[in-house]
Amino acid sequence: MFDYLKCEYPLPLPPRQGELARRDWRACDFQTKSLECLMDRYCIREEGTLWQQSYAWGQTKKGRPRREAAGWQAKSAFTGTIEFGNFICKQRADYSVDWLATFVAGKLTELVLLRWEELDNRQRLENEAEWKREAEARERFLASWVGRMLYPAYAWLVHGCLGTVPVKALDWLGRACAGTGRALRRVSDRLAPHGDPIRDERRQRAWEKWSTEWFDEE
Repeated sequence: MFDYLKCEYPLPLPPRQGELARRDWRACDFQTKSLECLMDRYCIREEGTLWQQSYAWGQTKKGRPRREAAGWQAKSAFTGTIEFGNFICKQRADYSVDWLATFVAGKLTELVLLRWEELDNRQRLENEAEWKREAEARERFLASWVGRMLYPAYAWLVHGCLGTVPVKALDWLGRACAGTGRALRRVSDRLAPHGDPIRDERRQRAWEKWSTEWFDEE
């Protein structure tokens, strides 16, 4: 988990920024693990003050609780550091960027650039191209006559016979066997509450033999 943070205060940037040279950093949502990590939203405003999004609880049409934004609250008592950044994917390279902000009584006193890495993105682009080709092939097949008329029933039968039903049955059987094993262990502990001296002695001898051989090799 993490929190979101926007920074309206001018960020320190390197001289060479590559594809990020014209990026609007004020509109970026950064991530930070330096705060409560509750998926809340924070903002460093242009004058250097720290604010937190406040919420009120409402209800959906079905009566379920829903958290709704209700304004911003100044974090005037916060003193500490906040590390925030992002991983930004571009065409010629990917970028890993991080900053460190220091606050005293909710007021920014220092903002430094921690990391600005330009990364090779060829593998990511190749993976995305492969995923795109697979998705397009799937869509073409499902749009064909065979994919629309014959495949749905065939897939339902195959996954039902070899996938969903057997998997659920085996999962249930595994849980039942595990529960039976735990119950038998509790019974054995109750009937022989002082443990198993013979097996304990065998395990101790095996451990001493292994440790002796290990340290002799060292």
